[in-house]
Amino acid sequence: RGIFFVSPFLLLIVPGLYSLAKRSTDNDAVESVVGLGRGRLFGLCLITVLGYAIFNSSYTAWAGGAGYGPRFLVPVIPFFIVPIASLMARQPKGYGWLLSVLVIYSVIFNFIGTAAGASAHEHLHNPVREFLLPSFLRGNVRPNWLTLLGCPRGASLVVLVTLIGGGIALFLATGKRMGTVGARSPLTSLDMCFLWLCILITCAMILLFIFYETPESAYRYAVIGHSYDYSGDREAAIPYFEKSLQMDPLNPLVLNDLTAILIERGEYRKSLEIHLRALAVRPEEQEIKARAALLARIVDVSNVIDSSPQQRELLLGRAALLDRMGCSAAAQRDREAASHVSPGLTP
Repeated sequence: RGIFFVSPFLLLIVPGLYSLAKRSTDNDAVESVVGLGRGRLFGLCLITVLGYAIFNSSYTAWAGGAGYGPRFLVPVIPFFIVPIASLMARQPKGYGWLLSVLVIYSVIFNFIGTAAGASAHEHLHNPVREFLLPSFLRGNVRPNWLTLLGCPRGASLVVLVTLIGGGIALFLATGKRMGTVGARSPLTSLDMCFLWLCILITCAMILLFIFYETPESAYRYAVIGHSYDYSGDREAAIPYFEKSLQMDPLNPLVLNDLTAILIERGEYRKSLEIHLRALAVRPEEQEIKARAALLARIVDVSNVIDSSPQQRELLLGRAALLDRMGCSAAAQRDREAASHVSPGLTP
């Protein structure tokens, strides 16, 4: 969730500060735009970045909660950019392609986080890979202005894609103009150290992104299941809830949420089975026992309805049982179905 993990191109602030501190005519363009001397600009960026880092690390909830990135450090990002711009003004060999690769990675990473929902449970160690990326690949896009106007979720990203494309086009256009400022400067031994350090850290973070994840536990699966449920993808939530209950059959929140999803899908017997597994672990649990009894009656009624679909009274009876389970949507569905059925005999 760190700032360099989310936007690794910001790693170049280290050689950027070194570039800004050097006495070089290449910095004249930067100074003329910002309006500060080289030394003051170096001090401003360094102190601001360090100050925000110390402030953020001193805060109780320094990790940022459910944010997928370091939200408390967003105001300081411009002070990362100025030294990096100073570095690129020198056009040192080797840094151009590294910046391009890291910028592309950063844009894709943040695009996924923004599109799929810029939040993920704080329990997840690697929220983009563990939840946001899989959710995005399933077509889950958070509501935005265009979705509110009825636009399909995938097509609603056109505004975001356009803004990103415009930013990249502006970057490339200004980069071409800066390319005429002077010849490429040779790399010093310290430049080489910075370059290889950035490359090694980038490789380490790529490996972390691929392999690092939250340790398996009932709570981890519950968190991912609830995240999918919250995003509206209840189909994807089911296997995670089931894995969570395999490890902890008595988790009341997971048990209730999975029951609600299964009942909404009409899978009454499967919902009964997970309650029976919980009772096998703790048979004295009265609330689970009462819910299991209700579900058993719902399953019995459903079996009769399946064989005699014209039984209006049975549909109304099952609706009453579903109301007692707290599943009002499923109960209303049964009432609507019963309103289209002629009254019949109740066995």
